[in-house]
Amino acid sequence: MMQSGSSSQALAPEDLALLGALLRKAAAAAGEVEAPERAAFEKLLAWPMDYVFPALDALKNVLLLPSFAADEAAAGRLLATVVLEQSSAALQAGLNPVLLTGLRALANSAKACPQWFLAHVPSLLDRLAPASATSNKNVRLAWATLCLNAAAAMARSGSRSEEKLQVLSAAVEALKGAVAAQEAEAAFRALCAIGTAMHRDADMAAVA
Repeated sequence: MMQSGSSSQALAPEDLALLGALLRKAAAAAGEVEAPERAAFEKLLAWPMDYVFPALDALKNVLLLPSFAADEAAAGRLLATVVLEQSSAALQAGLNPVLLTGLRALANSAKACPQWFLAHVPSLLDRLAPASATSNKNVRLAWATLCLNAAAAMARSGSRSEEKLQVLSAAVEALKGAVAAQEAEAAFRALCAIGTAMHRDADMAAVA
């Protein structure tokens, strides 16, 4: 296992065993996450941006373990201080593997940590909006998925029209990029996001 250069971030054999156990639980979508497993995983997530994308890729599945996200405040801190920050930095640096895996984890947080996700939709869409214009089709698909999940979260919460306007704008931009690149799945998800934002909302329908 590659080391990050810091002894505090290096993975010991017992860490690897704990990570293996956690990933097996994530693959099975079942099992209680033990405190040592969480600690080992958070150590992996603390690696430098150039090396962190496999951990972010695993996180999108680990997040869906009910026992991992049961403490939504702790999971939210991890999403805010690690995932959002790494994704934003990767966007600026053009590191598509990190951006892609970060977007996927953030999209899954809509289900795993719904209150955190809803509260952070404005900052997610603001800081990561340029993802819709990247040259990587997988990143654009992940961005369209995030927009769809944001629209659904706002619809469930009964958000006001002015609060949904940012989601609608982001979804429209995602649709433009998907149509230009002839990406059917990304276009479909962006259209679903637009439709969800407009559903039973005359003001949003008028804007769209």
